[in-house]
Amino acid sequence: MARFLISIPKKRVRHAVDRVLLRRRAREAYRLNRDLLYPVAQEHGMTVLIGFNWIANHHYSYSTIERSMQELLRKISTAIAGEKLAIEK
Repeated sequence: MARFLISIPKKRVRHAVDRVLLRRRAREAYRLNRDLLYPVAQEHGMTVLIGFNWIANHHYSYSTIERSMQELLRKISTAIAGEKLAIEK
């Protein structure tokens, strides 16, 4: 199981409509790609809590956000699998 949180601070993105747009894009990218993470977490019987904090001062397209989300979810999956293997040894 995995839980997801996205935070886009007002200091970084001033307009509320822009924060909402970026939050929607990030949530959608996570929703469509969470299958990269769920099977690994379930296989190892883990609950994963993920928090993303937006640190960029500018906006990105959905395709850029999705590619980044895929890369991050793959890295988290690899870390979960590697950590579980280290515990078992």
